[in-house]
Amino acid sequence: MAPGGKIAYCTYSQAQGASLLVRPTCSDSSYFSGLMNVFEKIYSVFAICFAAILILALAVYPELRYANRLITLCSVGFVINVGLMFIVLRDIFYRPFSPISRKYLWLTLVLLIWPTIIYYLPRYGFKPRC
Repeated sequence: MAPGGKIAYCTYSQAQGASLLVRPTCSDSSYFSGLMNVFEKIYSVFAICFAAILILALAVYPELRYANRLITLCSVGFVINVGLMFIVLRDIFYRPFSPISRKYLWLTLVLLIWPTIIYYLPRYGFKPRC
């Protein structure tokens, strides 16, 4: 908490009288400036493992390809992956990227190509935002 009871968020500090903006710094830890919390990390890993196991199970066990079982499995997978997308998109929005175009690039990649989440999470998602 910052003085006065306000929550401190990521701010841009100026370098020794220069007007150039430098890397964001966190004065205090807050919900938006720290790491993904433990639940989000576990949920992300679970969702990726679930998708991989579902794809493997559909390839190995042909009896799972019948409509009644397939609809159930895919519905559960859809709900799990909507939660994963929410976590990853929220992380992208709250993460300060040095060129702002990189943030839009990650948003586009994550929305259009799902497996980029597997690359994004270890590279940025599980690391501190500031």
